[in-house]
Amino acid sequence: EGRIDYIEFVPVGGDGGGGEGSSVLRKAVAASSDDTDQNANGGAINLTKSDLELGDSGRDLGLRFTGLDLAGVDPADLIDAYIEFTARDGSSGTVSATLKIEDSLSAATFSAANTPADRDTFAFETNWTDSAVPGSGATFRTDSFAEALESFLVANQGAVSDSDELAFVIEDIGGVRKTLSFDGGAAPELVLVFQDDVIL
Repeated sequence: EGRIDYIEFVPVGGDGGGGEGSSVLRKAVAASSDDTDQNANGGAINLTKSDLELGDSGRDLGLRFTGLDLAGVDPADLIDAYIEFTARDGSSGTVSATLKIEDSLSAATFSAANTPADRDTFAFETNWTDSAVPGSGATFRTDSFAEALESFLVANQGAVSDSDELAFVIEDIGGVRKTLSFDGGAAPELVLVFQDDVIL
């Protein structure tokens, strides 16, 4: 289920999402309990649904990506970072949300006892605003949080390993975005873009 993780090198003139000659790392959610939505005000979480709903009745999202090898990367080489989704029907309005990084390199999977609302997050947050409403089956992405992730990696530079687990919390402010989940066959992907001299 879900998507295959891969690394690509995008040459000059390429269209892989980075700059000229950039290295792009894609990592998909790899388990049912690694993506969830949570009812408003720290309510119940939904671990096995085929979709994730941001903003529908105030729901927030939690996303976890495992097996990340960033040990040899200079945080300054990170030029873009975002999460990509595949929409299902039902999105509406201008999405407005806050994206936060859990302040841990070994984030645990989500459970009723360890929900997105329970996570301690890094101080640097990213606002996400987008008026384009994706149709069913279309891909869409968060705004770039490269600056926040770079700061997080700098703060943890001595502890980064070749198999880290990062988690993200996306808190609803307005609008509705409905996306397929791991259990829906189109797991969200973390996309990291590095300068062309980075070897991943």
